[in-house]
Amino acid sequence: MSGRLIFKDRYGRQNRDVIMPKILVLGEQPQFRTLLSESLWLDGHLVESVGDAAMLWEHLGNTQPDLVLLDAHSDGFGAMRLYQDLKQQFPDLAVIVYQCRNYGDVDRIKGAVADALVKHRLSGSGLNVPG
Repeated sequence: MSGRLIFKDRYGRQNRDVIMPKILVLGEQPQFRTLLSESLWLDGHLVESVGDAAMLWEHLGNTQPDLVLLDAHSDGFGAMRLYQDLKQQFPDLAVIVYQCRNYGDVDRIKGAVADALVKHRLSGSGLNVPG
């Protein structure tokens, strides 16, 4: 579920209500996970970041994200197996399996995230977008 921020003017009146998509990022490499998370946050998303599959499942129950990003090259979990488990338990959840080997990959991933969130909103259900 998307997060809501309510902006108020200097008199305390509600000025505008902004919906920020929630994204959960799973990746074992902290430098790329952090870079990706911060970049998505700067684009206006609410971002949670976890380093292993157990933490992902814990956060899914609490966070209810609009989109999950899974690192394709993690050694500690099988990304494709985890993808299948996620889609089985949460068929409407948008999931992207991504590959981030250098800093240049972040823009490509952000483009896939933007496309997935637009399509997810338009369809009203989950969308699988190749990473």
